Amino acid sequence: MDEYSRCTWVYPLQHKGGACQHIRQLKLKLGKQVKKYNVLIFHADGGGEFVSNELNVV
Repeated sequence: MDEYSRCTWVYPLQHKGGACQHIRQLKLKLGKQVKKYNVLIFHADGGGEFVSNELNVV
């Protein structure tokens, strides 16, 4: 959710292992749409799919 506009994005996943890929795609998509701003903070619900170091590089 964008804290300023309260816009929310939802991506249904078949497997939670694909979450990192979808987060990367969303970040790229937002970067192209709104070039003035960058994604600075990613909030998660503490699920295990976000514990890996894979997202630290994003």
